[in-house]
Amino acid sequence: SLDARLQVATFKYQKIKTDLYNAVKVRQKLDAQLLENEQVKKEFSQLDPSNTVYKLIGPVLVQQDQAGAKSN
Repeated sequence: SLDARLQVATFKYQKIKTDLYNAVKVRQKLDAQLLENEQVKKEFSQLDPSNTVYKLIGPVLVQQDQAGAKSN
């Protein structure tokens, strides 16, 4: 019947809408990570050997050598 087909189509539409929302959410998160990685890479390229590097671990900044920081 028309009612049943409409109900199926509505369900499919809602699933597609939810899938699209989730895909956009994941894409935004990945874009933010990429931007952050590019900014960190730029900062590392401007360091000289005498600069001190710190890594945020939980609420604490821990000093780290540059080679270790660049490999992470």
